[in-house]
Amino acid sequence: MRPILAAAICLGLPASAGAQGFLERAQCSLTCAAETESREGPDFDACMARVCGAEGAGVAATPSEPARPVQAEETVVAPAEPAPRPAPVEMAPQPAPPVQQSPQPAPVAEPAIDPAEIEALRAEIEALRGQVEASEAEAPAPPVQKTPPPAQATKPDVKPRATPDHPAPGRASAKRWVNARAPTGERVAGIDETGRVGEAGLWFACVPGGRSVLMLVGEPKGGRYRIRIGSYEKDRRFPIGPSGWPEFNIRDGGAVMKRLIAGDRVQILRGNGRELFDLPLDGSARALSRARSGC
Repeated sequence: MRPILAAAICLGLPASAGAQGFLERAQCSLTCAAETESREGPDFDACMARVCGAEGAGVAATPSEPARPVQAEETVVAPAEPAPRPAPVEMAPQPAPPVQQSPQPAPVAEPAIDPAEIEALRAEIEALRGQVEASEAEAPAPPVQKTPPPAQATKPDVKPRATPDHPAPGRASAKRWVNARAPTGERVAGIDETGRVGEAGLWFACVPGGRSVLMLVGEPKGGRYRIRIGSYEKDRRFPIGPSGWPEFNIRDGGAVMKRLIAGDRVQILRGNGRELFDLPLDGSARALSRARSGC
C-alpha cells in the first residue's frame, strides 16, 4: 500500500480523494508509466485516457508540482518449475504379418475303374502266364555242369635210377620187414607202408665203397629228419642220394642199427615235426642180417 500512496503523491493526486478512486488513479498511473516508460508526454496522456478515462488524463496533464521519481516495487520472481517430462508412449505390439500359405493343389479325383476292365486284365495275365509255362516246358533243360571232385593229393611220380641201393619193384609187406633184390642183384631189407616195394617206406642197402645207407623211399625232398625208436630220438641229415631218395649213412654196430634190430617201432619225422613214417620193426633183425651179409 505504501508504494501506491507514494506514487500517487508523486503524481500530484489529491489526498482528499476517496480511497477507492485514489487507488484506481494510482494504479492507472503506474500502469501507464510502466507502459510508456515516462510520466509525461502525449503517450502517457493517451495511456491514462485509455486506461483511466478523462479524469485520469486531466490529473496527469496538470500536475500540481513537479513529479518526483517513483521507486518501483521490487518483485520477487520465483524460479520456474521444470516442465514435467512427457510420459513415455508405450507402443502397442504390432501384429505379425499373416503367413501366406501356398495354395494346395486341388485333389484329383481318381477315375472309377470298371470291374469289367479288371476282369479282362486278369484274364490277359493268366493267358500270358500259361504261355510262359508252356514255353518253359518245351525248352530243353540246360545241361548241369558237374564240378569235378577235388584232386587227391598224390605223391610225386619220381622214377628212381636203377642203382644197387634201390629195391627192385615187387611185393612187400606193410607189417613186417622183408628182403628184396636191387636191379643190380644186391640184397636189400626194409618195410613199405603200401605193401609194394619201393613206393613209400624205409629201406636199408649196401652201396659200392663199403657204405651202408638208410633210404626214405617215396620222399622227394632231402633235409633234416628225426629218427625216433623207443626212447632214442635223434635228428639226422638225409641228403638226396644216387637213388633219388633222401639217404642217411648208417654205421654197422651204431646206435641206429642196434635199435632197428632190437626195437618195436620206428618213426621218421620231418623238420617241422610232422610225421612221415610210423612203421613196425617186426622181422627187422633177420632181414637186416641177410642184407648186411652181402656188404
